[in-house]
Amino acid sequence: MIYYAHTGGYTELGGIEEFLKKINNLKYQRLVPAVKKLPKKTKIKSIDNGLTGKLLFKRIKERVKFNDVKILIIIDDGDCKIKNKILNKSIEDLKKELQDIKLIFLYAEPEIEKWFCLDKCCIKNISCKGRDVHSRLNELLENINYEYDKSKKSCKEKFSDKFKITLEECGVYYSKNSDGSEYLKKINPKIIYENDEFARFAIGEIEKLEEDYE
Repeated sequence: MIYYAHTGGYTELGGIEEFLKKINNLKYQRLVPAVKKLPKKTKIKSIDNGLTGKLLFKRIKERVKFNDVKILIIIDDGDCKIKNKILNKSIEDLKKELQDIKLIFLYAEPEIEKWFCLDKCCIKNISCKGRDVHSRLNELLENINYEYDKSKKSCKEKFSDKFKITLEECGVYYSKNSDGSEYLKKINPKIIYENDEFARFAIGEIEKLEEDYE
């Protein structure tokens, strides 16, 4: 059994397991959030909603006590913390506390919408203001601002907002609640592996798990 943990957002809850199975079709079990089914799209009441960074690690430490976890994949948005090395100490502390568990950290840096820009399978390449949507998304990728805002404890500029605005300017509606999980289910992890320096190592580690698992 391969366990995984992530924040309680709709995108991850609805799509992350199918994304993992495309990397390596093993048996996966969600550790965090500790909910049995998806919440209604109008509200998420799970206490795990919005957990990220240290709070996510804290919940993981609480949950592993009740499960026989040997391998754990932790999925989260980077929120510009990786580039600024904010997460390093927290990660090292977690590794020390859970030293008997193989930990794999899969971060979408700065946010998971970057993966949707890399693999545009869900976005029809229509004309938009004399250009096409895909070229505009490529421009977003080329101009990501990884500057960290200490007061916000996240990126100075929110990439997901820019992604949504770009699509809407081209007549494409995007909602995290209704579309994020469907996008995540359909994208190809190989494209993310080939084009995202932050996710490459973790995806490679997940690919190798079959040998260890068997």
